[in-house]
Parts: sequence; C-alpha cells; structure tokens
Amino acid sequence: MIGRLEEDVAKLRSQFDSGHVKHPLIIEFSGLPKAGKTRVISILQLFLKRNGFKVEVFIERASVAPIRTKGHLNFNTWVSCASLQGMLEALSKPELDVFILDRGIFDALAWTHWLAQTGKITSGEEEACYGFFAMDRWADLVDLVLVMTCDPQTSITREYANQLTTKRGTIMSEDTLRQINSSIEATVAVHGSRFKAIERIDTTGMQSRDTAVKVVKKTLDVLTNFLDEEICVVPADAVSSQLPQRGLVQDRAAIDTFVSLVNSHKQFVRRSIAEGDPTLIQPIACAIIRWKDQILLLRRNKKGHALHNKYLLWAGGHVNISDNSPAILVTALERELSEEIFI
Repeated sequence: MIGRLEEDVAKLRSQFDSGHVKHPLIIEFSGLPKAGKTRVISILQLFLKRNGFKVEVFIERASVAPIRTKGHLNFNTWVSCASLQGMLEALSKPELDVFILDRGIFDALAWTHWLAQTGKITSGEEEACYGFFAMDRWADLVDLVLVMTCDPQTSITREYANQLTTKRGTIMSEDTLRQINSSIEATVAVHGSRFKAIERIDTTGMQSRDTAVKVVKKTLDVLTNFLDEEICVVPADAVSSQLPQRGLVQDRAAIDTFVSLVNSHKQFVRRSIAEGDPTLIQPIACAIIRWKDQILLLRRNKKGHALHNKYLLWAGGHVNISDNSPAILVTALERELSEEIFI
C-alpha cells in the first residue's frame, strides 16, 4: 500500500515543476477535539515531505491564544483571524507546494454556529461573522477541507487516557462535544458547497494509520485535480471556419459568433488531454490593461513555465470548470484578473 501511494505521489511531484501552478495547495483540517487531527497532520506532512514536496503546517492557534475564555466570540475571532493570516501569507511563498492548516475558515464557521446555538452571540453577530468568514474570496483559497469527528465518549477517552485527572474542562465535556458535533453537521449542510472539496471522516473506532491512509488518498485525488485541472475546450471543426489561420480578428460580428460557438460547444477535459489532442482548441481569456497612454507588461517569473522570464502585454489564462456560466469567457477573465493583478 505504501509503495502504491509513493508511486502516485511521485507522478504528481514531477508535475509541480511545469510552471502552471500559481500558488500552493491549501488543505484545512477541522473537526471535533481529539478526533485525531494533530496526529494525522504529522503523518501527512512527513509523507509529502519525504516524497519531495515543500510543505508547511500552520499549527492551530487555540493553544497559544492570549484569550483564555474559549467559549467567547473574542477567542474564536482571534484564532480564526490568525489562521486566515497564515493562509494569506502562504500564498506569497512561491517555493511552497502544500500548505496545511489546522483549523481555518470552515472551523470559524462551525464555531460561530456553536456560539450562536449556545446563546453566546446575538443573531446579528452571527450573521456578521458568517458574512466575513464565509466570503467566497476566502473559501475559494481552500482546496480541501478534511472534517474529522468522533463520538463524544471517544473524544473524552482520548483526552484523559494519559492524564491524572478525570475532571472535565470547558470544552471537553460530553454535552459540549455533542453540541460541537451538531454545529459541524449544520456547517457542512449550510456552507459545505462553498468549498471546492470537503471530506468527512468519523474516526470513532479507527486507528491513526487507517485515518491517515484515507487522508493521504483524498489529498492525492485533490492534488491530481489541482495539477491537472479540467479546462474548457472546443472541437476545432466546430469553430475553425470562424478563425483565420493566423493573425487578429477585429470584426465584432465574427467575435460574437466565436463566443457563441464556445458557449454552445464547450467541453471540459483534463489539461494534459487537451494539450495532447490537436482536434481540440483551448480558448484563453485574456485582456490588455491600458491606463492613459501606457500598457501594462507582465513578466512570467514561474520557473518551468514555457514563458518564464518573458514579458507579456496581456493578463489572463485558461478557462476552467469553475468558470462555467452563460458568459464563461468573461467569468474566466474576471477570475484571472482578480488572481493575477488584483482587479
């Protein structure tokens, strides 16, 4: 089993040097206390690191928070904002391949629900927290959420297995743990669709190794999609009559026809398939950015990219499956401009 996993991850490692990857893969772990997150994160980190990936783990900040009252909005806000800060910093590290977050955006939403359900915040504060932490801007950054839970008794047993007291803490009580499990379920139901991928794992009765295998397999699935994403293609014979062999088309009617053909004939295939099939055309949504009499030039600094160190007078990129809409090319262009030059 280990041999198969390492063969799979080796294939993915080679693809990271293609130059197509713009930011690290971001994985968030969330869930019930003592569900096994810390142990599994350690196993996943070592697995990826020993197989050539540059990995950073952002340890959850609950244990180092200067705010001592765990069942308070101040505590949840401090911990959640610290995690958000760590994630945003990771995006600016070009050498990083994978960023693992112990408690992040999903966790902030789950604890907000718990605070509301237990009367610790008002409905107005609840909506305000959701409005901030559930923003698409943040949720879109997370490539995989791993929600690990267990039954309250298992959590309690694991907490006190090596302790010399059985007295319950603020959070580690059966009633509170049941409430948290309920809030996690509600958060998955209400906000789960905001995230690109979410995997729930009940670790009750599971050994750390078995849990780790499930986590690693899911991580490799998401890595595959991350590196070899599904992009928009159009059969060449469906649009070739509207395109010249070379040069620019400036006729508005011809452009509108081409856009219409893309909308009606679009397909989504893996990038590796699209680039190896001459019968498929890949529409690339691009823009030239002009201000007064100046044109913005961008230099590609990602090593391994075909255009590395070249200056381009356009910003944009491939149309992917997340852009699928009636105005797919415009949607893709807006996303690319937001990602590349923050417009």
